[in-house]
Amino acid sequence: MREFEELMRYAWENGAAVERFIENNQLCTQIIQKAQSLEDISYHNGGNAALMGMKFLSQGADVLLGGAVGEHTKPLLPPNIRIANQEGHDEIHLILEFSRGERWGELTAPRDNRLIVHCDYTNSRLNVLEEFHSALASFQPELVVITGVHLLEREDPSFRTKRLQTIVSEIKKVNKEAPVHFELASNSDIGFISEVGSTILPHVDSLGLNEQELGYLYASLGGTKVAKSSVPKYVKKHFKEPKVQTISNAIAFIFNKIKPATREFSRIHFHYLKYHIVAQRKGSRWVPGKKSVVIGSMIASIQSCVFSDIQKLDELFFVPFSSETSTLEAVRFWEEQGIEFYLSPVLVCKSPKKTVGLGDAISATGLLYHQQQTSQTKKVQ
Repeated sequence: MREFEELMRYAWENGAAVERFIENNQLCTQIIQKAQSLEDISYHNGGNAALMGMKFLSQGADVLLGGAVGEHTKPLLPPNIRIANQEGHDEIHLILEFSRGERWGELTAPRDNRLIVHCDYTNSRLNVLEEFHSALASFQPELVVITGVHLLEREDPSFRTKRLQTIVSEIKKVNKEAPVHFELASNSDIGFISEVGSTILPHVDSLGLNEQELGYLYASLGGTKVAKSSVPKYVKKHFKEPKVQTISNAIAFIFNKIKPATREFSRIHFHYLKYHIVAQRKGSRWVPGKKSVVIGSMIASIQSCVFSDIQKLDELFFVPFSSETSTLEAVRFWEEQGIEFYLSPVLVCKSPKKTVGLGDAISATGLLYHQQQTSQTKKVQ
């Protein structure tokens, strides 16, 4: 329990998005049972794949979902979402959200964020991976999204390597006309982050991540010469409230470091509290990222403030988002090192109602608006 308190202290003190696996199953059960006894608790569908899938579905896409779906989870999912695995059980992730200025003991949170803890063995071993990819053949997707790989972190290194290689093998079976997007999430094992980057990225088309994840990926791939033990301090110093130049340098380094293999790794969607960047290799098949980055920025504001439509956002922030022209003018563009950068500021909600799943919503919406639509309805996973 002391380790859990230390983890909470780190997240709260730094305003960091933290997700960790609890090895002690008895402790995990104890924490979850204690949380379930509280009055102010609610149940929602979670997991990067499910959240992105539901966002795709809300925009008119057909979705095939692979993940741990049990008898309690299934009724919470939209009835028209397809589930790859026929049998499964529910996994609980405990999410503790905190707001900027909120106090916990002597600590004051510098920004809104959340801590996630769980003992999810099903997803941490990617148990539904093969079943999901078997279902892809008949589904014939126009976009494939890979998420949840960060949960492998707590597994034995040899097992992790084997599962990463299996992911690559399955990606190679996907039609080259269907882009593959990889959504990164919170990790602390530098060696594992490096292995994920060097193994997965050469075989995907697109990557989504936030400032903390970018900092760790950049450092783990050799972007800085600091010792592994000093990486957390380095990331905290340079990526907690990152300058645009810091982010563009890190993105350029990753593009130059990762050499495309079976697919053209050519797009990165970066999201941070104050601004988002869509970066793409010049000459890639992606259309200009203006609309993608600004729509992602708008979704962050809408979802965190729990607005139901654009008009309410317009009224609150006095920004004319209703016209196509003004939307696209909210983007700054520049080019360097053969990379095209599109930056959009974010209207930060003063009193956010929700922080969990924002990155998933941003990446999912950005992808939907960064594809050349060939039909009114897209098939997505």
